[in-house]
Amino acid sequence: MAITINGNGTVSGITAGLTAAAMPTGSIIQVSAQAYDYTSRTLTSTSYVKLTTDLDVTITPTASNSKILLLGQVSFGMNYSDDSQGFAVFRDSTELKGIAVAAAESTNNNKVGMTGFSVLDAPGDTSAHTYSIFGKVASGYELYLNYAPGYGNLVTAGTSLIALEVAG
Repeated sequence: MAITINGNGTVSGITAGLTAAAMPTGSIIQVSAQAYDYTSRTLTSTSYVKLTTDLDVTITPTASNSKILLLGQVSFGMNYSDDSQGFAVFRDSTELKGIAVAAAESTNNNKVGMTGFSVLDAPGDTSAHTYSIFGKVASGYELYLNYAPGYGNLVTAGTSLIALEVAG
């Protein structure tokens, strides 16, 4: 069918819109609402616990071969020299990937750090999934989310998470 520009400004012979199924591999199909958290929290658990439900992002893939690209940052402080804390990204209740962390040390083992991360997940279905950031510390230690007590309770940059669906 020929494409025609009509006298009244409308166009015929063309279907408007590009469906998710028609997007080429690697295209961003949808973006979830970005979750931010600036609340100061203290973490003492030696096993992974969800940092906060405020950082949950839920996304429903439009196709079973889609990937979910997670982008985020974790802002933290600690007051010990053992870097045995850890963060991880979870899909629902499944751990996907640990997040490498680095902290700058000052006097008396007071540290402040921020780490950015990306995780590419392949859930393999079209069900809604909730992605979250979890954290843990070594026994007897504390980790401070979004603040650094050794720096006069300095509020750090905050923690965030966003999910994007990528065409498979």
